[in-house]
Amino acid sequence: MDIRAMSGPFAGEQFRFHVSGTLPPTRIVVYIDQAVVLSKDCDDPPCHETVSIPPGTKGSEVRIIASDPTGLREEQRFTVRDAESSAGGMM
Repeated sequence: MDIRAMSGPFAGEQFRFHVSGTLPPTRIVVYIDQAVVLSKDCDDPPCHETVSIPPGTKGSEVRIIASDPTGLREEQRFTVRDAESSAGGMM
């Protein structure tokens, strides 16, 4: 099982990630610090998901937990960065 994000989460922006290498249904739970912001079953992996990162959450932790019926479990943690630090360098 693999959890990948194209870039880290930025405060006030959308955070996109995908979960692959699982069997359906894949259970995905996303936390910002201790608050659940997404909890769903994905019936057609690979699972492409998007969560909104609230403004003012710089330094918070985004934790993604994915599991499937075979008992596979993966967890990834990311630190929310300031959206202004994402400017420049990308075209």
